[in-house]
Amino acid sequence: MIHTQSRIVVSEGPCEAHGVAHTCVHHQNFPENWAQGETPAAAARYLLNMFEKELDSVGGDRHREGIIKAMADLREFLAEHQWDAVDEEESR
Repeated sequence: MIHTQSRIVVSEGPCEAHGVAHTCVHHQNFPENWAQGETPAAAARYLLNMFEKELDSVGGDRHREGIIKAMADLREFLAEHQWDAVDEEESR
């Protein structure tokens, strides 16, 4: 199943290799950068961390602006999915 909210793409389904469920998140402008997590919120946080690290080594201003916009989209997505983060903490 694939969900698209704003520019954040969430795919959920069984792992072909192991048969367990997984959730992957990527930004539509950066499909090569994706993260996996137990929930969409967890995967989005991992992806946001990846973009923050990448921001330090970006070569051009145009690419940097794209990453900053993607990070803003991820923060918006996370703000809209705060219940996922609460559910994660309760399950630990």
